[in-house]
Amino acid sequence: MPAGTEVLLRTQTGSLAASTGTLTVEEAGFGLSTNGDQVFAYVGSEPTAGDESGFIAALQVNGFGWQSDATSSNESALPSVFTNGENAVSVFEADNVWYDCSTTSGSITAVRQAINDRSNWDFSSSSSKLNSGCDITLPELTLSLISGINSGGTFPVGVTTNTWMATDPSGNTDECTFTITVKEDCDPLPAGMSNFDVGNTGNVVGQVCYDATTKTYEIKTSGSGIGGNNDGFHFVPITSSSLTMDIIARVVKHPTNTYQDMIGVMIRGMGGSNAANVSTLISGDNKTVMTTRAVTGHFAVGTNGPVLPGPLWPGPTYWVRLQRIGFSFTASVSPDGITWTTIATKSAFIAGAYQVGLCATARTPGQIVHYTVDNVTINGTAYRLGEDGLEPMAVTAFPNPTRGGLNVSIDITEPTHVRLALQNALGQQLIIEEFDVEYAGLMEHRIEMGDLSAGVYLLEVSVGDKQRTLKIVKD
Repeated sequence: MPAGTEVLLRTQTGSLAASTGTLTVEEAGFGLSTNGDQVFAYVGSEPTAGDESGFIAALQVNGFGWQSDATSSNESALPSVFTNGENAVSVFEADNVWYDCSTTSGSITAVRQAINDRSNWDFSSSSSKLNSGCDITLPELTLSLISGINSGGTFPVGVTTNTWMATDPSGNTDECTFTITVKEDCDPLPAGMSNFDVGNTGNVVGQVCYDATTKTYEIKTSGSGIGGNNDGFHFVPITSSSLTMDIIARVVKHPTNTYQDMIGVMIRGMGGSNAANVSTLISGDNKTVMTTRAVTGHFAVGTNGPVLPGPLWPGPTYWVRLQRIGFSFTASVSPDGITWTTIATKSAFIAGAYQVGLCATARTPGQIVHYTVDNVTINGTAYRLGEDGLEPMAVTAFPNPTRGGLNVSIDITEPTHVRLALQNALGQQLIIEEFDVEYAGLMEHRIEMGDLSAGVYLLEVSVGDKQRTLKIVKD
């Protein structure tokens, strides 16, 4: 058998790499040379010239020590991971050699030294001289937790890093570090909605947990901020191409007092961290702001809105809103979702398909902030969206609040029948308008509310078998 031949050992049942029991040679005609053999053992993947880490033992049987190089099929050099006398041994040249079992217990170091000591090996050219081998008993290791959570403990939602140390009776130590990831028991996001990180989040993967019962979004994220030349945040959007858009959300929990820890709503063009976008945000220091990157690649400009009474957590909740009509965007905030204060109206070039949804960031990449948001509606559709099993229906009513005329915009996907019904807080229907739409596309219709008194009304929009209800405020 030439040098370099690999011999696979199996149990009698065929299992590879058995550690106990009777071994049978897989190859037929097992014909090693009668003397001068060298045997190497490894675990895992077969070692290569570039990776010898799998080798665990080496035995040389030629009586003259290890060869310095392997220049023919009858030579074997000692791999660089071995040191003779420490983890490799060169013994006498004979037909048969065996460890004399003089040391069969003790520390790992002591047993290894004994096995790799040439003087502890016997030899013979007669097979009848072979011994039956011996069992080696090694001491148990002591395990201690260096950092993390101990065995049997409760791991929190998120990523926990554990480091353990193993110590043998001789004081030799080694450490092992691993991570445990626990995910929350979350419901699937509403139909059409996704979530992902945008830009620099400091190697922290943002998460969103949606509760379909309470319609609540728990967002855990990091980031470098929203603004400047590039953004870093977590985004929970849907995709739209409508030139009329209205997204509303209530911020239930904002746990920090840092001005760049921000949560809100955003309309964003397709692209990377410097894509054109507009957002309405609440920061940790009780401030509101509208950020606008009018063109992809440009510097984002912030427009400050009202300062909210604080602290935000624990404390009152606030609503954020972002409306789009063509390329004009209006940001607003509200304490109750009814009375809105406009921050500003800005223009941005966001054409074609774009994304609209929740956005959250932190001041420092790698720092994790946990926000809670609910009452999310997009174009009058509770997101909450798709929970009735129907495709989302995009509906916008503006201006809202209104002093008279109300423009209703609906994305029509196919020719259909439309019914608009406006009712007061008592459920009395005051205006009913019905008509057929013979085309697919954006439909706009105006309802005159000038004769109605100030207050809160409900607009029920029915398009085919889909129905949505919008809250309308008359000043």
